[in-house]
Amino acid sequence: MKSSLARKETADLMTGRLVDQEIDLDCRAVPLHFTVRLARTPEQLQKAVGVRSLAYAKRLPALARILASAEDEDQIQDSIVLLAESKETRSPLGTMRIVSNRHAPTEFEQEVALPAKFRGRTIAQVSRLAVSGGRQGAQVKIALFKALYRYCLATQIDWIMATGIPPRDRDYVNMQFEDVFPGHGLIPLPSSMGIPARLMVFNVRLAEQKWRESNHPLYDFMCNQVHEDIRIFDSVSGAWAFSRARERMMEPPLEFVADLQRRPPTPHIHPFVGTLATMPSVHSILEGCE
Repeated sequence: MKSSLARKETADLMTGRLVDQEIDLDCRAVPLHFTVRLARTPEQLQKAVGVRSLAYAKRLPALARILASAEDEDQIQDSIVLLAESKETRSPLGTMRIVSNRHAPTEFEQEVALPAKFRGRTIAQVSRLAVSGGRQGAQVKIALFKALYRYCLATQIDWIMATGIPPRDRDYVNMQFEDVFPGHGLIPLPSSMGIPARLMVFNVRLAEQKWRESNHPLYDFMCNQVHEDIRIFDSVSGAWAFSRARERMMEPPLEFVADLQRRPPTPHIHPFVGTLATMPSVHSILEGCE
């Protein structure tokens, strides 16, 4: 069978140098039954909040009540909220929040002493992943992960970090996330309301290679298929994100990296866990879980 692979000289996004790269000629447009965009307006953000609350109510009803309203983290600098909506009804189907450390450390960086390899690197913290049920919900979740991956590639993010509360940690394992602290089990972080969870990480730059070499079942969807319905860049400069987007274009990446490296270390109460004093009780959060 004739190979669909070819060689092509392309520009490396990080260095600007021309590199000889293997490309797949099977790249093709594949329509979805929904769209994935940034939540740019209060109405769109409220749709995302509704999906969150409904999804968490199934397993964490106490947490769902807390998430019934938008959080401050939804509109802070360097925060974006993804929203998946049905093409037919415009009803919300899924959401995810992404916060980078472009201008300030992420919550994870403030709560735990991360291993040395993550210091001075660009990190995107993922939280509030929620989708509707059913078969379409599974595809929506994968599309949100693809939007996350493409966004981090374009904005030169090195690592994606997330907490996975069992059994939902399987979603991240299936995408080849790894534990930040292998062998340390579950960690009760303040950003996860003190609920014990796995702190997991994903190498953005090596993702395509790892998926391809392992013949990952999602490789075709993530890297070959073109999904025009995932529209995260035609809306990145809208609403409250506008000024931040303009700052991103004006700020030289090398200066940003240097600033990260100059940041003083964050004081930590424990090598793994920050303070839990101001958080709701773990038992109150987990009350009523299935």
